[in-house]
Amino acid sequence: MTGATAGRDPAGRLAVEGRDPGRDERAAGREAASLLEVEGLTTVLHLPGGAARVVRNVSFEVASGETLGIVGESGCGKTMLALSLIGMAPHPPAGVVAGAARFRGDDLLALPVRALREVRGRDIGMIFQEPMTALNPLMTVGEQIAEVARRHLDLSPRAARGHSIEMLERVRVPDPDRRARSYPHELSGGMRQRAMIAAALVCDPAILIADEPTTALDVTIQSQILSLIADLQERLGMGVILITHDLGVIAETADRVMVMYAGRKVEEAPVAELFADPRHPYTRGLVESVPIVGRGRDLPLAEIAGTVPEAGEEPAGCAFASRCGRVEERCRREAPRFAERRGGPGSRGRRGWRGTACHNPWGGTA
Repeated sequence: MTGATAGRDPAGRLAVEGRDPGRDERAAGREAASLLEVEGLTTVLHLPGGAARVVRNVSFEVASGETLGIVGESGCGKTMLALSLIGMAPHPPAGVVAGAARFRGDDLLALPVRALREVRGRDIGMIFQEPMTALNPLMTVGEQIAEVARRHLDLSPRAARGHSIEMLERVRVPDPDRRARSYPHELSGGMRQRAMIAAALVCDPAILIADEPTTALDVTIQSQILSLIADLQERLGMGVILITHDLGVIAETADRVMVMYAGRKVEEAPVAELFADPRHPYTRGLVESVPIVGRGRDLPLAEIAGTVPEAGEEPAGCAFASRCGRVEERCRREAPRFAERRGGPGSRGRRGWRGTACHNPWGGTA
């Protein structure tokens, strides 16, 4: 967990504590045009038993300088969503079958492979979940960063190597010249993660997708990595898509939050509103499962019974119905639509709206 946590306000509602107030002030003054607009994205896995929808009709937007946090349990489709956007979903068995992802006038999902390859790495960077497996063990870290520079910036080998050292210095790797000559296994987990960030930022991308960027890192290194991403975002004006299980990370870094369950978007809201007043029963279960400082030791943590449906399991109604404490008969037979409304007091522009896909949300309305 990082500096921000879920706590309780005087009314007993869940809220964000320890968040940098300057971040919210900057967000309040920003209503930038969307860099990325995703509509109805659907991805299927072609399995022996038939096609399974692992991302189902997901829509969202990301603006310059904004961080969209995507949360949900493992198997909810977060990583597959990100990979689908940049043409890296494993094919076969995966394939995008519907939707659009407009970036600077182009639909990423309709671009030819070569054109999408130009966008990926140059305009959209990605930090993968596990740098030890994402980095090539047979190439030095500097060679891998320089490869991106040669491919997208058309640099000579010598200039690309110099640029790779500059990038390692930018992400605060000590002794970058020596580290550039190191292989991934010779670096610590935190250093490997910084090398991944350096490779993702070689071309100063407009959008950075960070998929579990702090997984398996200790709390101190996790805080350093998140601070590094935030500093670089401020400097470059990037839009960031942050995928994580850690609601503490979301509380500290995100401007808006999208909650996914069984491949669907079930809730989206500005971060403070989502923590203070989660509407979807799944979101509320996630938030209430976060340990609260000062909670009595004898009080058990809240839990969500059951598991996420397997790929290919598509109930007729709401996918969360079998785990939900607010389930009604309608929930079992009819999938809820995502309904939006304007957010709470002080919310500004399109990004102040919130929405929920639930027949019986907390608060009575979506």
